[in-house]
Amino acid sequence: MATAVDILADLRTALHVEDYSLARELCDVLGAIVEDDRKEAFRSSARIKQFELTMKQLRAQLRERDERIAVLKHELWAKGADTFDPPNDEETERGDASAGDSKSGKKGSTKAGNKNYAANSLEKPKKDSTGRGPSDWSCFDHFPAKYEGPLECPCGCGGQPRSFYLQKRLKVRPVYYWVEVTDVPKFRCRYDFDGEERMKTMPFDPTLLPGTNMTSSVLAYHVTQRFAWGLPWYRIETMLRYAGWKVYRSTLMRQANKTAEAIMGVYQALLESVLGESIRVFVDETPIPILRSGKGKTGTAYMYAVHRDDRPFGGNDPPATIYVSRSSRAMYHIHDLFADRSLIVHHDGYGGYGQFGSIGTVVANIVGIGCWTHARRNFIKYYDTTKNNAAGSASAAEIIELIDLLYKHNGETWGWSPKERRQYRQKHCKPVVDKLMLRMAAIQSTISTGSRLNTAINYVLKRRESLTLFLDDGRIELDTNAVERQFKPVQMLRKNVYFMGSDEGGETWAVFSSLIETCKLNEFDPYKYLVWLFNELTKLFARGASPVID
Repeated sequence: MATAVDILADLRTALHVEDYSLARELCDVLGAIVEDDRKEAFRSSARIKQFELTMKQLRAQLRERDERIAVLKHELWAKGADTFDPPNDEETERGDASAGDSKSGKKGSTKAGNKNYAANSLEKPKKDSTGRGPSDWSCFDHFPAKYEGPLECPCGCGGQPRSFYLQKRLKVRPVYYWVEVTDVPKFRCRYDFDGEERMKTMPFDPTLLPGTNMTSSVLAYHVTQRFAWGLPWYRIETMLRYAGWKVYRSTLMRQANKTAEAIMGVYQALLESVLGESIRVFVDETPIPILRSGKGKTGTAYMYAVHRDDRPFGGNDPPATIYVSRSSRAMYHIHDLFADRSLIVHHDGYGGYGQFGSIGTVVANIVGIGCWTHARRNFIKYYDTTKNNAAGSASAAEIIELIDLLYKHNGETWGWSPKERRQYRQKHCKPVVDKLMLRMAAIQSTISTGSRLNTAINYVLKRRESLTLFLDDGRIELDTNAVERQFKPVQMLRKNVYFMGSDEGGETWAVFSSLIETCKLNEFDPYKYLVWLFNELTKLFARGASPVID
């Protein structure tokens, strides 16, 4: 195919020989080629623009992907969900609302991040020169053992013992079951029944589950292994098989469900105590997979926890946690739980709690309190995933440091009376809150509405009223960490069992977890408490009492 250069050369030749008809034809051909080249250049320009637009979109997707990866890495590998490293090397005192172990009084200077309202910290014993601490075995039984070694000097000189020293060694025997065999007398009745001899026997000792020979100690041990220490039924079944007892997990499950029915009155009494006698509580929920019958797959149920702990403001009610299993996270489940109650309720801001305090609803007398930990968490995630953005990360760091200062001041008031806490907060915390709100409003005016930093700021500003109620009431806390800690045993068991088999299993889970975790909060041995409870209920039921006790 002739190119434009070849045609131009032929055109010069035609003009030189004065062949004008050929020249006109060559001009037409050359014009067509030029027009085609012009169209091709236009198409190339359009393609270039399209390529540039595509590259811009891909770069945006890559940035979004990198940001998402950074967020996921933060959630997976960060030191804690609520920890923050300051952007400079200066020592910064900051409060951390996550778990801690130290305890502060009115004159203390402990950081808020070291609080642990679930348990009192114990001082570690001092170590000796070998680096080992003393062994405290006073809680165990001590049995004398016979010395079976030589009674002469080991060098062979024939020396006799002059004195003895005590050697203590800790031993353990794995789970040990035994059968209690009792000779129950039979009696020949001396009354004459038509000349027939009658034999009478003493009735069997009553058990919590009629028709079974499982004592309270066995039932309590299985329940404790499952719901206190997170062992799934199949592991308990395996342990029992190694102990020599062939029992199936289905039998263990049925016994646990029947036991939960038998102690339902105690559970209801605890529920009424927490919801009916408390001043303020914490509430949260966590998803639990559940096997849906007939569908061949799992659905999602929810375990709610309502936690009472009045120790931070010097209250007298003992700490307690009640768990409730529900089929969903719908608002009506929450309203059913708190219907016609008058409580201060700390929650995480989920929409299901959104009608707390609304006139005309069954939860009109509930005062909802927001959570500063959830508010701060959004800024920490933004800071950790956008450190390359100097302006954005600096703004987030400033907000985080102000919230940490708020926690530091509030941490000084642990154990004070509500009046003293309110006075201290008005003096030290209120200026920090006012500065924080003004600073967030100023930052928000300089960033785009689609920014994640703007979303984090909006989270706080929309909940300003519920987040700042603690300034005027010394009974209110800053966050819901107290109840979130109570979900650790539930989450551990959830990880081990994968899913619940039925709604009945969820109710059993809630009943035993409520009693066991309340025992832990009050430093009682769950196993010993359950043995005592089962024995007492057995006596009551033997006298004709109903399982639904007052």
